[in-house]
Amino acid sequence: IPHRTSFIPSEVFDSRTHYLSEADKSNANLAYSVSQHAEETIKEADLILSGLVYLLESADLHDQQRIKGLITAYKLRAQQLSGIYVFDSSGRWLHYTSAPPSPTTSSADQEYFQHHLNSVSRDIEVSSPMQSRSTGEWVLPISRRLNGTHGEFAGVVLATIRISYFNAFYK
Repeated sequence: IPHRTSFIPSEVFDSRTHYLSEADKSNANLAYSVSQHAEETIKEADLILSGLVYLLESADLHDQQRIKGLITAYKLRAQQLSGIYVFDSSGRWLHYTSAPPSPTTSSADQEYFQHHLNSVSRDIEVSSPMQSRSTGEWVLPISRRLNGTHGEFAGVVLATIRISYFNAFYK
């Protein structure tokens, strides 16, 4: 019996080591999956914004019906989005899928707006989660800068992703 018990600690140790190794692999796979999902969700919003920037910079920014139809169609195709918005250079809401709380609402004070106002970068901006002024739900703002015909700041296009979309996926 003493000889037999001398092997038990080694077997237990080997089993524990194997279990921990498998747990590490599972955690790495889960982290990769979560990261991929978030990246793909943001990438889809960015594709919408990139197309919208291209169209707005090459067309009449005030063609209300055409732009309203376009952003409504985009939002319907991407169920994770809470809204799509276009703001002019002063933060005034030009086009939107969810109405502003009042006609005088400005987004000039928002983190994403200030970023694009103060940067000439055409890159996507992923801002901190915030409570939407138009819907009241928590969202992740994804935005791009709009330029005028001479490269000047003309406004911002914004897509907001529902935080509840991520919560539902990660449960």
